[in-house]
Amino acid sequence: MELSEGLRNDVSTSPPVRSAILGVDDRRAWIDAVSLFAFFLFLNVVGNATYRFEARAPLLQLGQAVLILLMTLAAVAIQRGRGRPFFAIGSFWIAFRSIWWFWSIALAIALVSAGTQGMFASHSTLWYLWLATGVAVAPLTEELVFRGAIQTSINSTSLGTRTFLSFRLGTLISAMLFSCSHFLLLLDGVAMSRVLFEVLSALPLALVTGYIYQRTSNLWYGIILHALGNLGGA
Repeated sequence: MELSEGLRNDVSTSPPVRSAILGVDDRRAWIDAVSLFAFFLFLNVVGNATYRFEARAPLLQLGQAVLILLMTLAAVAIQRGRGRPFFAIGSFWIAFRSIWWFWSIALAIALVSAGTQGMFASHSTLWYLWLATGVAVAPLTEELVFRGAIQTSINSTSLGTRTFLSFRLGTLISAMLFSCSHFLLLLDGVAMSRVLFEVLSALPLALVTGYIYQRTSNLWYGIILHALGNLGGA
């Protein structure tokens, strides 16, 4: 890695050699992005395939969902530790303090939305555990995967350096991958109309959080926004 960086910065390196080095780095970045996305899909497909057999064991379903999220987090942590890719996470306190007024308004809107869907009615303990998973663990995992690892990997390629309407192409691609991953809901038996709604509503969120990360290198803006979005849909 140090040799590659040294050659890249060496003005005496010939153009063909520079192109070869950049080509290797491009392939490595694409492999990192595709392999992580494939692992994410694999875990969720396997999870959904076994989900129906656990219909009479709802606590086991929850445990499986949490396990999938934790395994995904572990994969991201391992890849980040290897620098494949290393990506910035940022400060929660900076993200919260800088626009605390916005978060206050967004939280109020999310609570009103959730309230209209019955969030404040009487629910089981299991329901609240599902809520905690969807509002805390899922946004953290998905932002680390799609904005942190995949977006960073693709944006480090020659394609990712290009822009469209101020979005780097890696930001756009990772947003579309996140949106399309909601088609996995079909494996849960969710109606196509509902799945399409989830896919289309996930895309604006992914574009916003991706662009914020592109500009700030702080994942916490996206994690908080994602969590509030999930809370609003509770």
